[in-house]
Amino acid sequence: MALIQKIREKSALVLTLMVLAIVAFIGMLITQDSNRSWGQLGNTSTVAEVAGKELDIRDLDRKSEALYGNRGSDLNVRNTIFNNFIEEAIVNKEAEKAGLGVCKDELLDLEFGQNISPVMAQYVGDPQTGQVDGQQLMQIKQAIQNNTMPLQGKASWAEIEKIVVKERLQAKLVNLMSKGIYTPTWLVDESYKELTEPVDFQYVKVPFDRVDDKEVTVTDGDIQGYLDEYKSRFLSDEETRNVDFVTIDVTPTAADSSVLRDKIMALREGFLKAENDSVFAVANNGFYPGQYQDKESLTGAAKDSAFTAPIGSIFGPYVDNKAYWLAKVIDRRSGPDSVKNRHFLFSLEKYGSFAAAQKTADSIKTILEGNIARWDSLNLKYNDDPGSNQKGGDYGYTPNGRMVPEYNDLIFYKAVQGKLYTVQTRFGIHIIQVTGVKQGKGDTRTKLAYIRQIIAPSQSTDRAAAAAADELLVSSKNLEDLKANAAKKGLQVQTSPNFRASDLQLGIFGQATGVRQLIRWAYESKVGERSKQTFAMQQQGEPYVSQYVVAALKNIIPKGLPTVAAVKEQLTPIVKNRKKGEALKTKIGSVSDLNALVSQYNTKVDTAVGVTFNATFVPNMGSEAKVIGTAFTVPVGSVSPTVVGETGVYVLKVTKKDPITNSPVDKTVLRQQLGGNQKNMVRSTLLRSLKKKEDIEDNRAKFF
Repeated sequence: MALIQKIREKSALVLTLMVLAIVAFIGMLITQDSNRSWGQLGNTSTVAEVAGKELDIRDLDRKSEALYGNRGSDLNVRNTIFNNFIEEAIVNKEAEKAGLGVCKDELLDLEFGQNISPVMAQYVGDPQTGQVDGQQLMQIKQAIQNNTMPLQGKASWAEIEKIVVKERLQAKLVNLMSKGIYTPTWLVDESYKELTEPVDFQYVKVPFDRVDDKEVTVTDGDIQGYLDEYKSRFLSDEETRNVDFVTIDVTPTAADSSVLRDKIMALREGFLKAENDSVFAVANNGFYPGQYQDKESLTGAAKDSAFTAPIGSIFGPYVDNKAYWLAKVIDRRSGPDSVKNRHFLFSLEKYGSFAAAQKTADSIKTILEGNIARWDSLNLKYNDDPGSNQKGGDYGYTPNGRMVPEYNDLIFYKAVQGKLYTVQTRFGIHIIQVTGVKQGKGDTRTKLAYIRQIIAPSQSTDRAAAAAADELLVSSKNLEDLKANAAKKGLQVQTSPNFRASDLQLGIFGQATGVRQLIRWAYESKVGERSKQTFAMQQQGEPYVSQYVVAALKNIIPKGLPTVAAVKEQLTPIVKNRKKGEALKTKIGSVSDLNALVSQYNTKVDTAVGVTFNATFVPNMGSEAKVIGTAFTVPVGSVSPTVVGETGVYVLKVTKKDPITNSPVDKTVLRQQLGGNQKNMVRSTLLRSLKKKEDIEDNRAKFF
């Protein structure tokens, strides 16, 4: 009781101490982790901010799910959403300043009318053909008008509409800028001269290796001078970093491979006797293309065996693309190069079931076969394919392999010209008629079913590689230790390309899982610091880890011009060659006879013919802009001063400068080309330029 009484007496003090303790605890948490995600302490939910707009991580997730469904968590998808947000904010800002907009009628036309936005093909088009299904668009329009679209569909369509508007406004800004481009006559005249006044010359190249490395010393001042001279090449809009790393490859052993070969061989007899080849193949990690393939579309042993093995037989296992394969020859036929055909489509979407669509198709087919009504009039009324019903369902001459498998096989290998057929595809039921054939070479094609067994490392092989990587990690406290220990084990230390905090891929690893972990770690570390863990790199589509990586941070390259230390390794060979070039230039001095250089430096005289001023490449010489420029300043018959090029020093003698009298170049066409090039440049650079103008806050590295 005495204790309780004392606490009551000191309650104010206790409360104060508790508040202070809580504040201190919160402060500690914030200090310990300023990069926490939106669900944790602090206002850290903003992924991006630009042009007065903010993108919250929750909003990004919502947009990702609305547009891409269960692929919404994919890093590429999230990056796309981020970029769309940045572009939308900037484009809307600039469009508003310019008085541009997209009205309701214009938006409807872009979504459902005669001028369908390319965005529609991206989000509601057929993934195989890239074409927009007009029937599907009409159903979407009706669902919107009737308010029958489900909530998920409404969310998706709202996001698609925003992108449609952004693309349209961007196109208007580009057109606005493009209309202001004028090509002056003097530019046309100069460009005409560049194309029609070529030069011929002889030249001698003295490679840089004619100067010994010991004769040239590259200082930090030399590298800084190069950086200052070529600032635009090295300026960076944001900080970048790179790492030194060692990889421990997880390579299947001979024993691993043998076990997997036996595993696929055990399926051979069942595959041979299978009544349903496609079902058996898919059930055993294989696939069934379902269409006839030519020799050029096949790889590995299938390229030849598919055309010599008996129908119904199996060949393999053979190795192709890191896997064992068994292939079963289903059929083999010769077919024409292209077939003229027309069709009706009774769509599954319209009729609700294949049975209902088939019933209508059979009725129309009977009418056509009885000549009761004309094909064209019936097609216009009943054909549900908006891409062909205005043309009587006519596809014209179609190359082999262009249509869906069931349709393709019918018209190329089964149909008799003029006869009517019905066939079911994923779109619905078709009535098809072949109206013309172009035989061409009539190459043989084959139909195959495949079983695949990926040649993957066993668990013991994976564990051995992981253990070797862990041993290297533990024994290396920093970058210097990593280099020393790798050398002892005969392992190569590699340097990554420079990367940004938000990059999704990195050098030889591409977009392997583990790349984002490595990059995030690098941006939390100091130069020379070794990674806290090994990074498991698993390539997309592969079911196993292919490499374990131990890394150490090598460089931090700040925004703007990099430091000498950050680019020393990259630029030292380039600057050394420049110094060698200057040394050679001094040694060579003034030259009057090219042949004197040939014997002195063990080289030869080459010839360049018809080189124009705007040429970027000369056969046998390469890209040597300084040499080409010099050729146009030297009189015919004269020898040039020594030119330090990209791969050596050059001395040249101009032998001919004759304008082309009957040039095919037309100045009117040239003016159009020059103007078109400038307009294309606006199209490709406008948004990039607008982004550079804006202060963009990019916090992707905290969330991705």
